[in-house]
Amino acid sequence: MKTLRYLCLLVVPFISNQANAQVLEEVVVTAQKREQSIQDVSTSVTALTGNQLQELGLTNADELSRHIPNFTFGSPAGEGATPVLSIRGVGISTPYDSSESPVALYVDEVYYGTTIGQTTSLYDMGRVEVLRGPQGTLFGRNTTAGLVHYVTRKPTEELEAHGTFTYGSWDRINFEGALSGPLGDSLRARISVLHNEHDGYQRDRISGDRGADRKTTALRGQLALDVNEDIEVLLKMHGSDTSGGAYLYKTRGYSTANGERCTLDQIDALQCFDEFGNRDPVDDPHVVQVNPFTDYNLDVEMLGGSAKITWQREGWELVSITAVEWLEKKHNEPSYAAPGPVPLSAQFNIESDQVSQEARLSHAAEDLTWMLGFYYYTDEKDGSFTLLPPIPFGNLYVQEVESWAVFGHAEWRFMPAWSLEAGVRYTSEETELASNVDTGFLGLGAFTHPDKVDDDNVPWHVGLNWEATEDVLLFLNIARGYKSGGFNSSGFINFTAQLVPYDAERLTMYEGGIKATLFGGKARLNASGFYYDYKDFQALTQANIDGLPTDRLENAGNAEVYGFEAELIMRPLEFFEAQFGVGYLDSETEDFFSAEGFDPMGNPIFTDLSGTELVYSPEWSANGLMRLFYPLFGGEATVQVDFSYSDEMFFDTDNDPVDVGADFTLWNLRASWSGPEDRYEIAFFAHNFTDEEYVTEGFDFFGGQSRMFNKPRSIGVSVSARY
Repeated sequence: MKTLRYLCLLVVPFISNQANAQVLEEVVVTAQKREQSIQDVSTSVTALTGNQLQELGLTNADELSRHIPNFTFGSPAGEGATPVLSIRGVGISTPYDSSESPVALYVDEVYYGTTIGQTTSLYDMGRVEVLRGPQGTLFGRNTTAGLVHYVTRKPTEELEAHGTFTYGSWDRINFEGALSGPLGDSLRARISVLHNEHDGYQRDRISGDRGADRKTTALRGQLALDVNEDIEVLLKMHGSDTSGGAYLYKTRGYSTANGERCTLDQIDALQCFDEFGNRDPVDDPHVVQVNPFTDYNLDVEMLGGSAKITWQREGWELVSITAVEWLEKKHNEPSYAAPGPVPLSAQFNIESDQVSQEARLSHAAEDLTWMLGFYYYTDEKDGSFTLLPPIPFGNLYVQEVESWAVFGHAEWRFMPAWSLEAGVRYTSEETELASNVDTGFLGLGAFTHPDKVDDDNVPWHVGLNWEATEDVLLFLNIARGYKSGGFNSSGFINFTAQLVPYDAERLTMYEGGIKATLFGGKARLNASGFYYDYKDFQALTQANIDGLPTDRLENAGNAEVYGFEAELIMRPLEFFEAQFGVGYLDSETEDFFSAEGFDPMGNPIFTDLSGTELVYSPEWSANGLMRLFYPLFGGEATVQVDFSYSDEMFFDTDNDPVDVGADFTLWNLRASWSGPEDRYEIAFFAHNFTDEEYVTEGFDFFGGQSRMFNKPRSIGVSVSARY
């Protein structure tokens, strides 16, 4: 943190005195479902353009989160599997596919309701927007924490093409490209492609096989048709196929050889055993021990399409977006039990089919802008959890969600420098579950569990904005966020109590902020502070009941969260630019009681966990980038260094010191040369060049802990061409 402060103090004073400093490029976002400069949007939002994504080498949400304050990404089941996204400390720490996240993901205004879809690759992107705080008024369901919006590049009226080839560590081969242009006077098309593959950076110390290797191929096609001067139709189809070895967990036990609980120092020293008598004594986080009788792989297929119809005339706009999305995941986890003919491993399967329809009418006048809309969404998830090889244990489920909503939003400029915003949404939602569980392996028999949850909710938002000067916007927001109830249906189910539905959570946000353009456009400072009153928050609690690992998604209690984030972007010299971000979080739970077992009469035993921190809530986070430009050989050479910092954070709701991720700082380097008019570029990069090691996730299972670690240092070269 001191480094960030000193850099700002050194650089900022020079900005106003530099005649050759450059005006920063305007960033346009659609945070309020209409195009606006990011400096005119009265909410906390960070946007990265497609060029910035390429320069930072960002290819997925995991890497994206490191460059945005108070945004955290976790992988409870390892890289490529179901992720956990958290904004300002609000997120659900679960590796299960049936539960939706309070951080919503949108791609070109289409909601992705299955969390594994949040691992979608970033390619041919126009920009990425991250909105902090409840966004239920305009974006609807499950945006208690905020949302991530991927906006792809659209078909162009002039012919253009680009391609980038990358080769790097672990024999990584990556190609991203696009071709766009007119097919006639009123028809335009764009096709985008991605292929990425690499060997695994993990190694099984018994067989020598690699883990976390990956191969992804993705394709997107778009057609834009101008029906007349007022109507445009945009059709999009996309698909992707990801396959490879599953992430190999690094395990450590909790018990001594005679069954006593180890101390934390003994656990950290890898001296302890799990319930299977397994102990991995190797300290290298990327060298693991896997049972040779198991197979491990991860396959994810996605296919979808959308039709967007836009009518515009004299300040009026009518938009219709119809979309379908299909997803299938097969995840075989490896086994870490002592070598034997019947290893214990798990298989997670899910198939999701969703349909959504949004229609909205808006009008923009000098003093009043308003929008009315309707939204419909349905999703069916067919999934299973099975122990492998097939033994008497399994969990089959079908979960169906149907939701509809009406919403409105308006902004009224009641004085030249003052405006008032207000929005409200009514949502009706029904979730049905049919679950069939066979616990024969545990000696508990089989049972079925049909159930249904009905929810109605009314999130709202009120904001007051003051344009103190032409370049300074101050804003205050109060918003109510809401995430519907549901079921913990797709995990390791051994008690019917785990299938009891959880209720909705509610969050009231109080936020104030500033958007400032400084020194004639040579710098931008955006900052916001917030307080959250978080009721009935949904959390995954873990316990060891009758010797069995028992997970349950439940309404854990209440919480208070407050903090701030600030971002500074500047171009003080023609040959130098920099950007810095910092976030602070303070979270504390209240009335939090977790079931930890049963007494001899069968009554649940609760533990008071009030006062704990929310998971994935580092107290401090920071990021920065510094870039130098200079002319060379008729083109431009660039050298940049960027960093990201995160404080320690907990992975478990009980804040067990075993389940904590230490603080870390990642550094990346990039050096490039581009030819005239950026027609071509060659770049060399080093990610995590200090080879920092830290735990990204940890979870308890059968008397031990499975841990995930970050990627080691990687280097590479990329070559780009543009027409």
